[in-house]
Amino acid sequence: ISVNLKEIVLKSESNDIWEAFSSVTGPKEVTAGDTLLPPGVKAIDKSQYIATITQPISLIIELGIERDRGYRLENLSKSQDGQFPIDAVFMPVRNVNYSIHLFGNGNVTQEISFFEIWTNGSLTPQEALIEASSKIVDLLSPFLQIRFLTTYVLENRKKSFDLERSASSRFYPGNATKPD
Repeated sequence: ISVNLKEIVLKSESNDIWEAFSSVTGPKEVTAGDTLLPPGVKAIDKSQYIATITQPISLIIELGIERDRGYRLENLSKSQDGQFPIDAVFMPVRNVNYSIHLFGNGNVTQEISFFEIWTNGSLTPQEALIEASSKIVDLLSPFLQIRFLTTYVLENRKKSFDLERSASSRFYPGNATKPD
């Protein structure tokens, strides 16, 4: 059951921590659609299989829902009686292919990039590309600051060197000695 619960893909614009409940009496096949989700949270595939109840018994599941990035391993030793923490997968992008092609006419040649993006449905490929592009800009922007800082320092050193050289040439033209 815990492996199947981990496969449920949810979508929410909120960063809040939510609780969801599923209370089902068998015999029945339990799916994500049987889970009562809070407002603003939706299951991408309501037919996602969770479990099959073959006897007339009740299955009650309480879920904690939150938004995050990457993959998180849960510590099983910290669980309480009746709780079974499951590892969380926060990776909506399933696969990406890209290719770069040259195109142009005559003397002008440019490059064009093609991206194929597959997601789990919690965001669109376009949203994934926009978010990834934004992260790349954020990651690389410190290098732009270094370039500007380096340019500023080099320009100031050059100005300082030029001032020293002009002062030197004023006081020490050629091999002459400094005037009194």
